[in-house]
Amino acid sequence: MKNKKTFGIFVVMVFVLMFLGSISNSRNVNISPEISQGEIHGQNEYKISTGNRYVQSLSIASIPATPALDPIVPNPNIDGTVIIRWTRTVQFDMFRNGYEVYRSTNNGAWIKIKETTGTAYKDENLANGDYVYKVRAFEGAFYSVFSNVRTVSVKQYVYVPPIPVETTISPIIPNPSTDGIILVKWGVISDASGYELYGSSDGVSYTLLASIPFTVSQGPFTFHYSQALDGTYYYKVICKGVYGDSGFSNVESVIVATLPPEPILPPATSSPINTIMVLLVAGMSIIGVIVGLYLLRWRK
Repeated sequence: MKNKKTFGIFVVMVFVLMFLGSISNSRNVNISPEISQGEIHGQNEYKISTGNRYVQSLSIASIPATPALDPIVPNPNIDGTVIIRWTRTVQFDMFRNGYEVYRSTNNGAWIKIKETTGTAYKDENLANGDYVYKVRAFEGAFYSVFSNVRTVSVKQYVYVPPIPVETTISPIIPNPSTDGIILVKWGVISDASGYELYGSSDGVSYTLLASIPFTVSQGPFTFHYSQALDGTYYYKVICKGVYGDSGFSNVESVIVATLPPEPILPPATSSPINTIMVLLVAGMSIIGVIVGLYLLRWRK
């Protein structure tokens, strides 16, 4: 009721303004606009005077400020319910004030889907597709410029792989490694699309050693690293995902302490002196045996 009364007063004042304007040439009526910076939000205030005598002031609504759409989250949307929000730019103290919400589906025509006095709107039961939104404010018969546009993709019933969890590296065996061969094993994560193995020689600065695509496996995944130099080595793994990666796994270390090779002894070589000595010894032994046999027979 109050709004209707106010609107009636506004109509009367407009007619007064039009009447005074029609006679301004003959009666020296001046209408000077002054923008109000106080309580009158988004309106122009006019002062009407005849000659030097002040007659009346009249406030007429101007074009409302343009609202701004917030980013739409989540995007993509997976449940078919989209909530859009925008900034407040109009007051609701008089006239028919509010906002119009427009939507375009899959690059189609713009359609007004809602008129509201709030600063948010929930668009529900949307099918899969791309949706674009914009809004504009209105105060009575005056409309703002359209806001910026925001786009959201609705992808209901589309499986979105979760971010994989961290894997666990098994203790490295043998430790220490005496042959420079290191086997790093970790558990398979079903949501992972691959793995990244990082290594370090000081436990602080890590370097990517290998990017490994996911393969279906029932047992632990194994990375074979050979010919490592003596020292201590540290390893950790990241599980790669389609929409994000896991955190780092635990860190496992191994000591490489290769055994020194056994010394190779040169083969024994024969010399002429050694050969002669062997022959002399053998000859003396034979002579001794013969002499012994002869003396034994002679005694008999």
